Amino acid sequence: MILLLVDNSAEIYQFTIILIFVVALIFFVSMYWYSISLERSVQEQMKTKESLLVSSHELQSMQLKNRILEVERAAKDEKALRLEQEITLRNNELVTSTMMINQQRKLMEEINEMIKKLEKESNPSRTVLRRLARLTNVKRSTEKNWTTFRKQFDHVHPHFIESIEKKFPKLTQNDLRHCAYIRMRLSTKEIAELMGINPTSVQIARVRLKKKMELSEDIDVKTFVINYEP
Repeated sequence: MILLLVDNSAEIYQFTIILIFVVALIFFVSMYWYSISLERSVQEQMKTKESLLVSSHELQSMQLKNRILEVERAAKDEKALRLEQEITLRNNELVTSTMMINQQRKLMEEINEMIKKLEKESNPSRTVLRRLARLTNVKRSTEKNWTTFRKQFDHVHPHFIESIEKKFPKLTQNDLRHCAYIRMRLSTKEIAELMGINPTSVQIARVRLKKKMELSEDIDVKTFVINYEP
């Protein structure tokens, strides 16, 4: 009976040792896998944080780029507005100068009428002579005003007349003036008044202008002149 108890104790001891070993092995294996899993989790968290940082940086960079684009767009719009206002102002100045030239042209017509009257009179009055002298001085200033107009026009529309003149050598000085008025976007009635002709004559002159430029039938001469790039 005593021998049986000793034998059982040995088996129990061996079983206990094996059990402890197995438990310890399981524990260490579990800890190993837990450590690996924890390390992976930490790495994934780090990658997630890095990804969030990168995304945040990209977002900030994109927002900054958009802001820069908005500022550049606003500056560009403001510049375009100022340029448009400047062109409008200078066009108004051109119209004023042109109106002055037109008034002086009418005075020139009056000179011609007075000359015709003087030719019929044998002894012209001093009043008529003084009037004629004054109008003659106006004639000299007319050429000067046209030069001024040309300079102002060239400032608003650089090299336009020069380029048109070179590209279409058949155009006369009157044709070039007509092109300048079209470029200023004046109406047919306004151009007729400035050139001292009726609106129908302006339309006829425009047809001749198109023919001299040798433009095709589908091209409108007015649109061509307005959009012409020197």
